[in-house]
Amino acid sequence: MFSAWALCASLLLPSAVIAQYNLVKEYAGESFFDDWNFYNHFDNLTNGNVKYAAA
Repeated sequence: MFSAWALCASLLLPSAVIAQYNLVKEYAGESFFDDWNFYNHFDNLTNGNVKYAAA
């Protein structure tokens, strides 16, 4: 009896979990860096200095 319940739960659980999430924005391929903001100045949040290479 337990094995039948476990089998049903294992088959239904992935579809229930997937149904709860919606993809808001996809970052892939040519548009991966779209809507990202890069800067080349002092980073006050980490007290570090970051330099990004510009193309």
